[in-house]
Amino acid sequence: MSDDIYSAFVARYDKLTYMFDQDMKLLANKGYTFDQLCSTTEDYSANPLLEALRAREIHPETIVLLDILVNFLKRLSGSVSDPLGINKDTIDMLIKYKSIMLQKPLPKDKIKNKILLLFTN
Repeated sequence: MSDDIYSAFVARYDKLTYMFDQDMKLLANKGYTFDQLCSTTEDYSANPLLEALRAREIHPETIVLLDILVNFLKRLSGSVSDPLGINKDTIDMLIKYKSIMLQKPLPKDKIKNKILLLFTN
């Protein structure tokens, strides 16, 4: 069983940039700016990335890769309104996953370039 889990992780790791690109295109096509993705709504009730993750529209790796580049999850954890603790639990899980992902070399330059292409004019 653990070999299957590891194999699935390796397969996901191998297609990181493709998954990231598809997820970011989806969010850009919905009209979000990069700043909106890394912050809360005006009433502090939600974050587009966390909402898309809960709706299974994007992969957790996408959020972790963004956090590796701009380090926004800890700040977001303190600013998003969360009476039930769902957002905090999700953010804590993503931060733990970040430490796992950082154990392998990541294509940071490719990811940075994809963000710049999608969110700058």
